[in-house]
Amino acid sequence: MPEIKKLTPKDFPVCLKEIPQPATHLYLEGELPSVAENTFLAVVGSRKFSAYGREVCEQLISGLAGYPIVIVSGLALGIDTIAHESALRTGLLTVAIPGSGLDRRVLYPSINRRLIIEATEKSGTLITARMALDYNRDVLAVPGSIFNPGSFGTNRLIKQGATPITTSADLLEALHFDLDATRPSDKQEALFADLSAPEKKIVELLKVEPLPRDEVLRQSGLSIGEAGSVLMILEIKGVIKETGGEIRLMRN
Repeated sequence: MPEIKKLTPKDFPVCLKEIPQPATHLYLEGELPSVAENTFLAVVGSRKFSAYGREVCEQLISGLAGYPIVIVSGLALGIDTIAHESALRTGLLTVAIPGSGLDRRVLYPSINRRLIIEATEKSGTLITARMALDYNRDVLAVPGSIFNPGSFGTNRLIKQGATPITTSADLLEALHFDLDATRPSDKQEALFADLSAPEKKIVELLKVEPLPRDEVLRQSGLSIGEAGSVLMILEIKGVIKETGGEIRLMRN
């Protein structure tokens, strides 16, 4: 199990210090992405999601590829899980804040040890959204069918002033990204296009999630010597970076 660090208020992100009655301390497993270099997007939604909810979540997050966006959720079943899986497939960083604690014996749901879309009128999702409004955070919501009870809550949020989003472009605009500028993903795709077959094999592995060097060697099927050379070349090209014992794709 990775090392767990205890954070005191001086280590908290600035926004966390601004809320009423902030926590006195938190525990962190892994590395917290840089607040200065990334935009954090919290995704909340129903545990009992529809096919529409899954498709919307996956499509919106996949459209954020190449941007410095970190997906945050509570790691619960349902939309939280879909958001994390979609972010990892897209190559985005993720942060999970489980309510059960970090110890693997109590982490819930156990199926997610590997790792605002829909809401009914009385959903916990709406509680989260209302608290976000109280803390002066931007709240975005996906509109849904007026005949679907799973959309009643999000449609009501839009009536109350939440920003409606239907595309990844809407989302990026709400997060204050300049869509007229060259997309970071375009630069990344151009960089990835000029790769050898062994290099592409390793890149495909890392698109899912960062991996320790030993795991990259094992899954790639390359010899130790060849894999070592390929990793070195990829790092020189700026495609990957090894930090904290793991190798991850760079975001341009």
